[in-house]
Amino acid sequence: MTERFKDINIAKSKEIINRRKTKVSHFVFTSKLALSFLFISIIILSLAQLFIVNKLATEGERIKQNELLTKKLSEENINLQNNLQTLGSLSRISKLAESQGFVKIEKVEYFNPSVSIAALKDSF
Repeated sequence: MTERFKDINIAKSKEIINRRKTKVSHFVFTSKLALSFLFISIIILSLAQLFIVNKLATEGERIKQNELLTKKLSEENINLQNNLQTLGSLSRISKLAESQGFVKIEKVEYFNPSVSIAALKDSF
């Protein structure tokens, strides 16, 4: 009976060892799979971050160029407004008129007829 008892114990021990080996190999497989998944996830997220940072840097440069263009156009607009005021000033227009032969009127005479012009037309 002890022989048979030993055989049963050995068989049970082998069965327990096989179960443990299966559990250990399953754990190792699961942990390797989890580590692989984690590694691939880190690589994908790193590439996504690199893409986003590059996109933001490019957009930032474009915004900076637009701001510089806006500033340049604002300065040009101010210069054009100043030129417009200078060209449209009364003193410049008066000098231009004198250079083209116009004379300044010193005494303004108003025509105020006591007889209407329509009445004079019939007399001619």
